[in-house]
Amino acid sequence: MSPGALLLLGGVSYLGLFVNGLTAALAAATAAVYLYAYTPLKKISAVNTLVGAVAGALPPVFGWSAAAGRLELGAGILFGILFFWQFPISFASPSPGFAAKTIPGGVRRAAGGSARRPARSLHALLGALALLAVSWVPVWAGRGTGAYAVLATALGAALVALGFHFHRD
Repeated sequence: MSPGALLLLGGVSYLGLFVNGLTAALAAATAAVYLYAYTPLKKISAVNTLVGAVAGALPPVFGWSAAAGRLELGAGILFGILFFWQFPISFASPSPGFAAKTIPGGVRRAAGGSARRPARSLHALLGALALLAVSWVPVWAGRGTGAYAVLATALGAALVALGFHFHRD
């Protein structure tokens, strides 16, 4: 068994024994999505960006389950914010390899290809709009303060404006 597999098994076992079974299961699911879905998809499909967003947004959810002992609305809200945050960042990535459909190492990125830059910029803009909307869920659910609402709106609107300029230019 590889050192990575041993560490994963040890970490999930630790969570199961000393935290709770739900947190261990969520950690195992996160590892499975990352290792068996996201990683193989990087070489064969641009869908990897969507799957990677799931793997990236899950760790705070199992952190929530470790603290609360169960999944609550707040965990789902946090997942949504972190899930949608990844799209404007990924699609607007200025890395030189991102302009190509397949970047070095054979990794495919969603909406790649220099001829498809409008699609990439549109995905960045749509991701920013989705993030702005989902960042308001805590306010609608009665969990966000006035200061949160102002900051979420200002920062979300700034990201949408940047996405709009990226798409327009």
